[in-house]
Amino acid sequence: MSVDPPPDLAIEIDLTSRTQLDNYQILGVPELWRYRRGGLQINLWQNEQYLVEIG
Repeated sequence: MSVDPPPDLAIEIDLTSRTQLDNYQILGVPELWRYRRGGLQINLWQNEQYLVEIG
């Protein structure tokens, strides 16, 4: 991870399936935007968990 660090932001557009939040947590992605047909969900990593904001 020191040679190729995780991205600061991941964007996922879900039409068929979603990646588990645990996978982003393991990679250390601090901000995740996930779009589904219902709208945008923003996940921010704080205090050892993802906080969810609906946009």
